[in-house]
Amino acid sequence: MTEAIRAAGLPARRLTRLGVYYAIFTVSGCAGLIYESIWTHYLKLLLGHAAYAQTVVLSIFMGGLALGSWWAGSRSLRWSRLLLAYALVEAVVGLFALGFHPVFVAASAAFQNFAGSSTLGPVGIEAVKWSLAALLIAPQSCLLGMTFPLLSAGLLRTYPNSPGKSLATLYCCNSLGATVGVLASGLWLIAAFGLPGTIALAGVLNLLLAASVWVLNRDRVMVAPVAMPSAVRDGSAALPRLLLAVAAFTGLSSFMYELSWIRMLSMVLGAATHSFELMLSAFILGLALGGLWIRRQIDKIGNVLGWLAALQLAMAACALASLALYAHAFEAMAWLLGALSRSSAAYGLFLTGSHALALFIMLPATLCAGTTLPLITHAMLRAGQGERAIGTVYAANTLGAIVGVLLTVQVVLPTFGLRNTMVVGAAIDLVLGVTLLAAGGARTTQLTRRAALASVVLLVACVSLVHLDPRRMAAGVYRYGRSQLPRGNEVVFHGDGKTASIDMVASPGGKLAILTNGKPDAAINPLTAAEPSTDESTMVMLGALPLALHPGARTVANIGMGSGLTTSTLLASATLERVDTIEIEAKMVEAARGFLPRVERTYHDPRSHIVIDDAKTYFSARREKYDIIVSEPSNPWVSGVASLFSIEFYDLIARYLNDDGVLVQWLQLYEFDDHLLASVINAITARFPNYVVYQTDDSDLVVVASRSATLDALAPTIFDAPAMKNELARVGIHHIDDLRAHRIGSRATLEPLFASFNAPTNSDYRPYVDQHAPKARFMGNTAQAVVRLAAGPLPLLEMLDPARGVPAAALSAQPEVTQVSRWRAAQDAYALLLGTQTAPPADFALHDEVVLLNATQGQCEGELITRSWAAAVFRVALELLPQLRAEQSAQLWLRLGHSACARQASALTQRWLALYAAVGQRNAAAMLSDAQALLDDKASAADPERFGYLLACAMLGALAHGEPQAALDVWSRYGAKRWNPNTVNVHLRLLLSSALFRVGQAAAHGQ
Repeated sequence: MTEAIRAAGLPARRLTRLGVYYAIFTVSGCAGLIYESIWTHYLKLLLGHAAYAQTVVLSIFMGGLALGSWWAGSRSLRWSRLLLAYALVEAVVGLFALGFHPVFVAASAAFQNFAGSSTLGPVGIEAVKWSLAALLIAPQSCLLGMTFPLLSAGLLRTYPNSPGKSLATLYCCNSLGATVGVLASGLWLIAAFGLPGTIALAGVLNLLLAASVWVLNRDRVMVAPVAMPSAVRDGSAALPRLLLAVAAFTGLSSFMYELSWIRMLSMVLGAATHSFELMLSAFILGLALGGLWIRRQIDKIGNVLGWLAALQLAMAACALASLALYAHAFEAMAWLLGALSRSSAAYGLFLTGSHALALFIMLPATLCAGTTLPLITHAMLRAGQGERAIGTVYAANTLGAIVGVLLTVQVVLPTFGLRNTMVVGAAIDLVLGVTLLAAGGARTTQLTRRAALASVVLLVACVSLVHLDPRRMAAGVYRYGRSQLPRGNEVVFHGDGKTASIDMVASPGGKLAILTNGKPDAAINPLTAAEPSTDESTMVMLGALPLALHPGARTVANIGMGSGLTTSTLLASATLERVDTIEIEAKMVEAARGFLPRVERTYHDPRSHIVIDDAKTYFSARREKYDIIVSEPSNPWVSGVASLFSIEFYDLIARYLNDDGVLVQWLQLYEFDDHLLASVINAITARFPNYVVYQTDDSDLVVVASRSATLDALAPTIFDAPAMKNELARVGIHHIDDLRAHRIGSRATLEPLFASFNAPTNSDYRPYVDQHAPKARFMGNTAQAVVRLAAGPLPLLEMLDPARGVPAAALSAQPEVTQVSRWRAAQDAYALLLGTQTAPPADFALHDEVVLLNATQGQCEGELITRSWAAAVFRVALELLPQLRAEQSAQLWLRLGHSACARQASALTQRWLALYAAVGQRNAAAMLSDAQALLDDKASAADPERFGYLLACAMLGALAHGEPQAALDVWSRYGAKRWNPNTVNVHLRLLLSSALFRVGQAAAHGQ
């Protein structure tokens, strides 16, 4: 930049000042892209799905830019102090930004109230919503569009030497700033300051820029427009029209490329928010580097049309080449993930590598694209159009981009697919290149013919030879580190929809999985005779649980199609009257037909209604209320999905539930962590005071929440409908105890645990989950605290949540649920110890202990045997007591307590046996006293596992006995000296947080 100014022969003082302006416009570009990014986050709260919001924001944003740049360009000749006008515009933009958040909140609330009472139909509501979105960001967009022509023309007047180089440098600086703005906003600012703080910071930047330009120009004399000397003017009257057409169509093709690349790379980098920001920044960086390159040549170019033609042809060729390079991106990502550890430190390297991959695909074509606007503007100046050409070219290019966005998203991509969308964009650029060559006159006729022939050959070769491999696109390389599907897996459906690419993959065993951008969303084994997939249990329970908790329900809304099995399970109920399934992507509904006949009711039951719409849009445009709303979106790390786990979303859902209605929320524990889970639970709790948590397997939770119902009782009538009984039996649930066994706890039990993580409530305006879930996905984290509660060494949940209880009936096999497997294993061990069963099951964990305890029932010889017997009793107590009913525990300890080793045991061992008996009987007072006595024994304190068990026994006994302060005293006396409360196991964490919570509640109520 400095070198370019020196080359222009400017004095040192002018050199410094011009450099300042370039720096100012770099910061202005940074603020402008922060606005675009933040507006997308805001408007998706109003409009719905992130993909729709991005399309709308791009359209309105670029439409405003076009209008503003055209108006400023057409009026600039009437103004003499353009730099001061630029400063004024920057200041007004900054003021708008500072007031945007409260205006948006008020406007959103007004719209919701209007939608809830309006007699307009869905189409009218949509029109109002889109108009509101335009009113919120169009004024600032128009002002931002004025900045480039005002600053450019102002600088050309002040520094008339090398106008082409100055324009190219301004394009470059603005794009470089935009690149920084995208990355800073997405990777740091939103996480640090939330949406309100980030947009306010951008506003402050604009105000500082305005003040800087004002100071630089307040004492400067007015400068009149500078006309280009007639000697350098070239071209005919038709040339400006041709150049404006080229500006418009190259804007159209460029956004076809951008949107296609983003969709293609989503299957390489993952469809997380950070991935989109990396891809967008790579696109803009290419434009910046193109402007940086052309600025060195632009004022020396004689045949501008020839250069433009060559660059358009090169851009088309590079875009088509990116299709051939695409397969290598999967290989590169697989290598990158293989080289990186899944750690916090490596996440930065993963983002850097992802950015490099995006540049690898986009950079050649975007370098060419970055040269076009400076060249076209320079050509317009040389054609005698004056400084108004700056705004006119910018407006034409932006209008073309708007058409490109709308045409690509709504028509070309869903109709022709990703590859052919790129081909259409390249065809446009090839036509532009040939047209520009033809405009060069007779001397270029032969070259034009050759270029036209080469263009046709290139397009035909690309269509014939280049194919996007669905086995790679469906591989989920960003999750599994594999560049293509494993051998034997076949893609049986592929569709590029408006919002995502959908695949269905068949595995060798016959299982079918439906995928979104390479990420599996649901898997079903369509053969009823075969073992069900793990996902089937989740989907069936999502449908059955709310009906068991709210048997009087008549109407259901299900958010998210997935495989269609949840909707089909709901319709297995004979009492439901209507099930509305809301799915954003039509290709998902089309692909899920591959699961037929397993999901027959979803498509053919007259009570089933499938709606292609965004959930927020659907609810706000209709006034129906439901008895049940099931929310089963994709993983929260997917861009836009985290807003379906926010306090604002639950506030919206609450409006469309009947007073006794229930919300059913699916929560994936994989690619998540406990802090993120706590953040979502905080959001649910803020709008639904009652909830209960069930696990469908060890990796998935179902939260059922209500504003009024207690949600403790499961109605056995759920098994009355034969279709429902069959669905439940398919996933191993044969009676009500099988279903009850999945319960973990209610709010009363779990709220202290979630509060102990100190996670902020997930909000649309402070999107904690959206910002942190992608990192949890990369690291392969799992939120396991809640599930581990159910598999502890004490009947902790049962004693803190009596509604949970120990199953009274024999449980059916459900191997994907560890807790159910432990209950079944405990019953086997119990039968073996009592002699009612002789043969242990396969892989029986307590085999050695049971053999020893039975062998020593009649005699116990030697101290070594006694110690081994005591150790075996301890292991049996840990594994069996939480899983046995009180009467079973009494029988077990009656037998063990009368064994030969028990009679010979020391006083210390006898005390341990008394504690085990207290635990088995759920005798809280005895647990507290016996455990405290053992905690004071040095021998017990020496073993960390036994000490932790005793500490938990004492604290659980105190809590269950209604003495939370006594539990805190136990912790203070014994636990605080040995452990950090944030690093203890989840059982002690729950006990300590529960004690603190209850003591705090008692103090607040003056007890």
